[in-house]
Amino acid sequence: MTNTEPFEEYKPDDLLMRAIGKFQRVVVIGVDMAGNDAFMCSLPDTGAAIYDIERAKKALLDSGGAG
Repeated sequence: MTNTEPFEEYKPDDLLMRAIGKFQRVVVIGVDMAGNDAFMCSLPDTGAAIYDIERAKKALLDSGGAG
């Protein structure tokens, strides 16, 4: 089962605070304050990170997302 929240705009720090205590593992993808692509993962397992990213992509595509 995919657990997603409605698409709303959050400040990055606020979104991260909302996530505390809700996940077994996480992958964070974003743009840092200098404008560079940034990536963090709670596990050193690249395969698990890619698997989670692909599952998230599917969920986003299936949901229709926000315009």
